[in-house]
Amino acid sequence: MHTQYILLVTAALLVSFPLVAQQKKKPSETPAPAAKPAVPKPKPAPAATPKKTVKILPDADCIIRVDGEEKARCQAGQIAKIYLPSAGIFYIEVISDVERNAKYTINYEVTDFKDDLLEVRLPVVSKTNSSTPAAPTSGSSMQYTDPLAGTFVRITSGAFDMGSNDGDINEKPVHRVTLNEYYLGKYEVTVAQFKAFVDDTGYQTDAEKGDGSYAWTGSTWEKKTGVDWRCDVQGNRRPSSAYNHPVIHVSWNDATAYAQWLSRKTGERYRLPTEAEWEYAAGNGSRHTKYSWGNGDPSGKRGGNVGDETIKAQVSSWSYSIFSGYTDGYVFTAPVGLFDPNDFGLHDMTGNVWEWCSDWYGSDYYGNSPAANPTGPTSGSNRVIRGGSWDSDPPYCRVAYRNGYTPDVRGSDVGFRLARTF
Repeated sequence: MHTQYILLVTAALLVSFPLVAQQKKKPSETPAPAAKPAVPKPKPAPAATPKKTVKILPDADCIIRVDGEEKARCQAGQIAKIYLPSAGIFYIEVISDVERNAKYTINYEVTDFKDDLLEVRLPVVSKTNSSTPAAPTSGSSMQYTDPLAGTFVRITSGAFDMGSNDGDINEKPVHRVTLNEYYLGKYEVTVAQFKAFVDDTGYQTDAEKGDGSYAWTGSTWEKKTGVDWRCDVQGNRRPSSAYNHPVIHVSWNDATAYAQWLSRKTGERYRLPTEAEWEYAAGNGSRHTKYSWGNGDPSGKRGGNVGDETIKAQVSSWSYSIFSGYTDGYVFTAPVGLFDPNDFGLHDMTGNVWEWCSDWYGSDYYGNSPAANPTGPTSGSNRVIRGGSWDSDPPYCRVAYRNGYTPDVRGSDVGFRLARTF
């Protein structure tokens, strides 16, 4: 039997709050998280401030998600109210609670805040045509390749001990986490992939709209106007032959915009991974290794693009610790996928560039984290970054190491990879 859902959307005045700018620091220069002052709790919005409201009236029992997060469970004939906190594009899913494979989706874009009424009849999707993974084009059945999105690896559901007793205080307590299945990008998003997004949309990054991005001058990091996603670590325009490197000089906002665009283009739900999803995948699942390549020091291709003898030899002023005796062959970023994959088949989970996660950063979040599919604090000032980069010393390359930047920060050692909801 086919089921139809009617989505009614009404809009009210929305007040947006500016982000607080934060000066970019190299991750290895960032004070130990334990020494960071507590992130102040955001002031509550005035009680009279209206919000953008989505009203969903289904004719069957359903589950409602917004941007991958469950917001409500609704019975047939009952109205569910969903609040959209800001302008942007919201990926709304209405999933049959009886036939869980039947998924009804819409991308709703908030571009203005005048009162409106939008009625959308979502098409019925049969079980055989539901949002299931595309058939693999080659190789293992545990991965698939989309011409636009790239290759994604299926990460099976499982449990692991998240955190570390050997790291900073924000990695404690070690706690058991269980995750549902999901897909994760086999590689970091490249310059070429990000270019396709910009070419299609005309999107301007935070670096382009603002005062540029941080580039390496030969002795320090300096923010320079005109440095953006097209540039390399030193702020020079990359030749097209280097578009297989991970895109850098992109903020969390930019990464999220890219994921939303890819979702619209493909009809699938692409997003940044949660912090828990990232650590589980990087640490080889329940093995939870110290680095993505294993517990020992890197060796040859069984390693990554990290702080090493290469950068120490080329940069005479380099004063940060390195993986002594290891040479990865790259001073700055390397083409994605150059080093051996981990147990899941993922490349560059340790090193090359730091990777944005979807979560707000909370230094004490582990003490309150739910055991199943944690998604981070409900609010905050910084977004999580993980994995270390081409310039990172050993402590910052550990799978359990965590830190955060404000969502508008961009620099020469931060990029991202995407996840996809299974």
